[in-house]
Amino acid sequence: MTSIASAVLLALLATTPPWEDAPPLSADPGAVARAAAAIEPPEGAPVDVLLAETAVAIDAQGRFTVSDRLVYRTWTRDAARRWGSVARAWAPWREARPEIRARVIGRDGVAHPLDPARIAEAKLSDAVAGLGSERRVVEAALPEAEPGAVIEQVITVRDLEPREGGEVRRVDVGEPAPVRLARVTVEAPAGRPLRWAARGGLAGAPEEQLAGGRRLLAWRWGPLPARGAIEPLLPPEDASPPHLELSDGTSWGAVASALSAPIDRALRGASLGGELPAGARAAAARPGARGEAAQAILDWARARVRY
Repeated sequence: MTSIASAVLLALLATTPPWEDAPPLSADPGAVARAAAAIEPPEGAPVDVLLAETAVAIDAQGRFTVSDRLVYRTWTRDAARRWGSVARAWAPWREARPEIRARVIGRDGVAHPLDPARIAEAKLSDAVAGLGSERRVVEAALPEAEPGAVIEQVITVRDLEPREGGEVRRVDVGEPAPVRLARVTVEAPAGRPLRWAARGGLAGAPEEQLAGGRRLLAWRWGPLPARGAIEPLLPPEDASPPHLELSDGTSWGAVASALSAPIDRALRGASLGGELPAGARAAAARPGARGEAAQAILDWARARVRY
């Protein structure tokens, strides 16, 4: 390598990559392609996550807006196929339809943005969401997702209404591939309660700022190894991947009370025993028929109870 080429390469490596400083999806595609080309791929990993970022914003009423951003490269056709799509599930009764934006930047520096018309919506399968769930999913295949391309995706989900008494949220940190830089920011009104706790082996305190009546917490980690599979049947404190727990409730008791209040109101005055079908009551009365009675009651509940 000539001295001039070496100097250019060192200069590229010494500067901050364009995807770290620019707002999402705004960095010059040619600069992104050149900066990515100057980074050696991780040894033995088919996917290289350049940036994994979550931004949480809480408004004055307590509504959460969560935006997840990924910038990554794939190195094999199989990885390009598995990581060449974007999807997000949501709960329509309390969240707005997720907003998905994405682009694929080829090795030549040409950007291929995701056409919103390619985003499909469907009911999340019962096998994933649980029987009777009304959860839905939006998903799309990404254009020109070839090995070596840089893929950037941003998914934003907004609460429709605040939760009475406050909210508890979990932000996972890390991916099933090595992550060069992970960032989490949380922004809330300065006077609103805001608590956080690092779990799953995650460590580090945030930088904190106060400006314009808003409180901002910011964490950085990296590089991080690929997130491995969780061994089955571990206790919860050992089975969780690295994550942050966030809450804007005044106390855990207030959050729990707010979660139980709608259920208590719905059940107030209810007498479900009298509404059970005669077949279930008859089965429950027969000796040795507990399994049959339980199945009859379950079938009755599935036909009437929706999330």
